[in-house]
Amino acid sequence: MTRTRELASWAAGIAGRPEGAVPEEARRYARAAFVDTVGVMLAGVAEPACRLVRGVALTPVAAGPATVAGTALRSSAADAALANATAAHALDFDDTHQSVRGHPSAVLVPALLAIGEERHASGPAAVTAYAVGLEVAGLVGVALGGSHAARGFHSSSVLGVLGAAAGCAALLGLDAERTERAWGIAASGASGLRRAFGTMTKPLHAGEAARRGLLAAVLAERGFTGPVDVLDGAQSFLDAYTPDAGASALAWGRAGDGWQVVSPGLAVKKYACCNRGHRALDAALFVREELGRPPADQIAGVEVWMPAGQVGAAGEVGPMIHPDPATGLEAKFSMPYVVACALFDGRLGTDAFSDEAVRRPGVRELMRRVRVASDPARPTEPGDHVEVVVELRDRSRARCRVEHPRGDPRTGARLGEDEVAAKFRDCARPVLADRTDAVLDGLGRLDELADVADLVRGLAGAP
Repeated sequence: MTRTRELASWAAGIAGRPEGAVPEEARRYARAAFVDTVGVMLAGVAEPACRLVRGVALTPVAAGPATVAGTALRSSAADAALANATAAHALDFDDTHQSVRGHPSAVLVPALLAIGEERHASGPAAVTAYAVGLEVAGLVGVALGGSHAARGFHSSSVLGVLGAAAGCAALLGLDAERTERAWGIAASGASGLRRAFGTMTKPLHAGEAARRGLLAAVLAERGFTGPVDVLDGAQSFLDAYTPDAGASALAWGRAGDGWQVVSPGLAVKKYACCNRGHRALDAALFVREELGRPPADQIAGVEVWMPAGQVGAAGEVGPMIHPDPATGLEAKFSMPYVVACALFDGRLGTDAFSDEAVRRPGVRELMRRVRVASDPARPTEPGDHVEVVVELRDRSRARCRVEHPRGDPRTGARLGEDEVAAKFRDCARPVLADRTDAVLDGLGRLDELADVADLVRGLAGAP
């Protein structure tokens, strides 16, 4: 049996037992992923990228089966997945996952809610499907390695489409053969370039991956054919995205043996920007407090020390490719901006990423005093950490090192349920108003719902 069929058989078997196959610890983290993702999705609906997608790419249907979150629109499940996943990734406030090397939930959750609403799936089935989808995306991500990202592919899209296909196939109850074909259809639509970071196209990657993954599962359900064994052999998914000849031979973990949603687990973001900057942000805010919250004009200089090899010649840090951002979208991928803004304001909220916020003279001036550099003596693994040093004009200094940011599951410092709920309220209240707590309660009780449509319809906005 090929690895593709073995994994597809496992997924189909789990889907056949929606309430008992996934352990409670994994289900608890999956439910939390729905809470966090729906919150950031609602916060993203007003973004210009999302308004454009709804206006250009959707075909509204008055009696359509699926809710377009934050609006009065209804559409097909595929189009709702496109719009809602774009919104979920629009602020870059959605969770990340080490094995996926990107953002799985912004793709998975909208796809599952859209097809779940159309088919009146149960809450337990949706939770199980999420765990299956992340398991497949995570295991394939481990086998794939990081070379595809280094070559410019966007992991959230490349692996997200497989995760969405796997999750939707599980929710639809497809057998192993049709599950495998769904993956083959989805793999042919895997795409996304990192060059798009800082533009509207990045969140569109999530939208397209959700739409394609959902379509792949529905097409396979109806008998549409696609390549089998898509994860095995020459010209397979792994072979196409990995230039290393031995990468496809990497050992696979056993599906469900530890569960990817538990370990390495999901990192829930505290800041609405690229996660590569979160350690520096935690450190900068700590140092600001240590120095007594100095005004920006008293800061003489800031040093952000990254591990060896992580800073490019122009000051870029991995996907943070905009050292001198001109827009709010670019600022999400700018280490000098996020550090300067945190020191200037004493916080880094979603309002820091408007074009107007980026143009503030005080922040621009402080950015010029932020130096980002690699320490050649500092190893990347293990003990990978970021250090921020701030010196004031009176020569007083403070420094802080952060190995893993708050919210990272590897630290034992996952955000607690209260913190995730508070983030949800902040994100969702502008759209849901007095319905916010009711929706939050429904998401927390997702495993008890007979029909997810009852929950999803509550995500609609005013006409």
